[in-house]
Amino acid sequence: MEFFTVLIQAIVLAFSLISTTSASPIAVPEPQQPSSTDTAPPSKSNPITESNPWVLTNIKKFEANSANGATYITFDFKDDNEGIQLKTTCSRVVLPGKGEIADGGSTVSCANPDVGFSYDGSSIKIQRSYTDPSVGPPGMDRVTYFGDNAITFTDNNNRCGKFSTRAQLLVKATSAIAK
Repeated sequence: MEFFTVLIQAIVLAFSLISTTSASPIAVPEPQQPSSTDTAPPSKSNPITESNPWVLTNIKKFEANSANGATYITFDFKDDNEGIQLKTTCSRVVLPGKGEIADGGSTVSCANPDVGFSYDGSSIKIQRSYTDPSVGPPGMDRVTYFGDNAITFTDNNNRCGKFSTRAQLLVKATSAIAK
């Protein structure tokens, strides 16, 4: 037991000497820069950008003929921009008698809530959010990009309603906010 008491006293003495002397500071090694094969997180020197358009695929819309059928629009969303790649599915279903698929500008969250959309009957508007430390400190580093594009469909009418499809639509980000 006496050994531990002496050891603790020696440690306390050593720390008190270190804190009261003005000897040269302890050398701290410089951080290593990532090599060209490393993937570094976004920083002020390499901010994220939405330079490639978002790709919407497998776009389907169904407008029911009667008040008894549901109406919907659905598509797959893909963002291939470096550092923020994302795939998700987006859809909006309107139950019978609850309105039209054209939503008048209200944004619907996709399966991944970092992506949302609205459809006004002639264009799709997309918003895409993510965290980017290059725009500010935590809590002020959330970026949302917005883009839209007109859309036309290939229509197929049947007795239940109009089923419309489009294979692909590119949507370019045109504006952004950070908060």
